[in-house]
Amino acid sequence: RKQACRTYPFTFLEEVKSHGVNLYRFMMDKNAFNKTSRYACECTKNCLPDGFVDISSCYYGFPITLSKPHFLDVDPANQAHYRGFSPDP
Repeated sequence: RKQACRTYPFTFLEEVKSHGVNLYRFMMDKNAFNKTSRYACECTKNCLPDGFVDISSCYYGFPITLSKPHFLDVDPANQAHYRGFSPDP
């Protein structure tokens, strides 16, 4: 498989131009990977901290977790465990 099990909505922000190309800028909902989010699957045990999503069931049980780049929107208490990352929207 080369995809997540579900879709995540993005919100249109603005039109931008980069290197002469017109582009549309979108942003994922800040809480998309939170366990209380409307996009989260039901978590009954061993729930991951907010900002992470477990997609193991999508990949035949292999332990795979997703987050936004550089742990953007992860609880700051959990960001402290990772060095060298600079979340910047």
